[in-house]
Amino acid sequence: MTDFHDRPNLKQWKALKLCWDDGIANHLYIEVYDNNWWFRISIHDGVSQNSIPINANIIYLIYFTNSKHLLCSNFILQGKYVNSLEQLLLHQKSQGIYSQYRLNQVDDSPLEHISKGPNIEDQMKSKDNAIDDNFGPNEQPSLDVVEIKVKTILNSPISTTVVFEGSNVIEGVKKMVTSGYAILPLPKFLVELHSSSKNYIEVIQQEN
Repeated sequence: MTDFHDRPNLKQWKALKLCWDDGIANHLYIEVYDNNWWFRISIHDGVSQNSIPINANIIYLIYFTNSKHLLCSNFILQGKYVNSLEQLLLHQKSQGIYSQYRLNQVDDSPLEHISKGPNIEDQMKSKDNAIDDNFGPNEQPSLDVVEIKVKTILNSPISTTVVFEGSNVIEGVKKMVTSGYAILPLPKFLVELHSSSKNYIEVIQQEN
């Protein structure tokens, strides 16, 4: 269990919604780590209790304290980065530009700043401000895979699937805008990746 605490990205985690029910009669080991509950469940269905279970019969779970969400290794939301999955699940409505309020990064008295006319520096910062308006000033939570399927409703329907992969897809989309490879305004489904809590997104575009 300790090895997974130190290197949780060794496994691919899936998000589940917790429904309280009676426990299951299987071998269960629990630890509290970083204020969350880590479970190791060994399933012995059809296996002798004295036998060592194979890896396929062992499930690891992480329960985020005081929430209704679990991460499961072995559904719409999955990835290697446990901390980012926790952010996406528990702070779904405070991502992007709203993350600065959750992290107390907003000036207490914005009226204290003296208004002044636009200058060259302000104009150079306008692009950065527009990016912050869409993604916020903080680094984006990490998703390593995002699949987007776009359907166009025309006389002859067209379906296209785009898969983004990398260490942090959402941060990568943000940097595409910063580097000029993508131009604002971006489609809403790209801007709201940090708040959708999904790896798979289906977009239907209608004519006009």
